[in-house]
Amino acid sequence: PKGVSVDAPDQVPWMLWGAKTLSYAMNKAAYRECARRGANNAIFYSTEGIMLECPTSSLVFRLGDRFFTPVPTLGILYGTSQRELFSFLRGQGYECSYGRYPVDILDTADAIWTMGGSNVHPVTHLDGREIRYDEELAVAANLNAREHRDEVTAASMDEWGTVVR
Repeated sequence: PKGVSVDAPDQVPWMLWGAKTLSYAMNKAAYRECARRGANNAIFYSTEGIMLECPTSSLVFRLGDRFFTPVPTLGILYGTSQRELFSFLRGQGYECSYGRYPVDILDTADAIWTMGGSNVHPVTHLDGREIRYDEELAVAANLNAREHRDEVTAASMDEWGTVVR
């Protein structure tokens, strides 16, 4: 748990919630805890159990043929790599949504990815247990982003106006 409510950005907007560079100490502490637990990344969630993001990356999960990511109004970074992935997926005919999702929904996800620094990474383990993962999609999305960087970024700039949930 990140120790903050999903309402914190509305209650204290001056905190610059979506600026990961300002969260360096918390992010480093999270990675130390990951190492202690034998993991290489963490998923932050609110005090209400709503998933937020990873310390230095965005998060996308798939249920069936639909893809989901937490909405930036939760006080998280509107990630460039996540926008690029959604642009790629929509070009492949998939539906992609932003919303407020309970972190427990990841237990039923068909696949999970983290992304940052223009790279998509499949999650292979969750809470120490192996999960289904889709490495092929990560490879295809990464190749697409490298080949079409300018077009993908331009197409993904205004996409989260509709919030699911």
